[in-house]
Amino acid sequence: MFTFHYKLPEGSKKAVYEAEFYQLKARKRVLYEDNREFRTGLRYLIWSQYARVFYERVLDHKSTTEEDISYYLLKGILYVYPTEQNREDILKDIKSSQLGYYTLMKRRTAEMDYERKVNERNDGNGYQHKLHVYKHIKDKYKIKKKK
Repeated sequence: MFTFHYKLPEGSKKAVYEAEFYQLKARKRVLYEDNREFRTGLRYLIWSQYARVFYERVLDHKSTTEEDISYYLLKGILYVYPTEQNREDILKDIKSSQLGYYTLMKRRTAEMDYERKVNERNDGNGYQHKLHVYKHIKDKYKIKKKK
């Protein structure tokens, strides 16, 4: 069954970055799609505004998807509730990177966003045509220098 809490448990905090739910695979440095995996076993809480409780879930590969995490984070209803083992793993990451927790997570989220931007950008013929048309419109209104 589901575990739920009426109050926010001790040791939990609101999730700020999506990278808090991922860890790097062995011998990888950048949090790209092929280099990351879920931080399996990490507990997290989802706030239900209708039931007015925090539902506790455990991060795993079967029931959790990247879209779920992104959606809950976007809505602002996601809280991280790590176990002692998760805290030790996070502390190892922080020590190996020699950065603070939020600085590291901000950097890793930026790495994820950069990869998404590169993969999802539109650089086909329609995009080039649109740039060409807008360039002509801009050139039409530019002030020409008289010689």
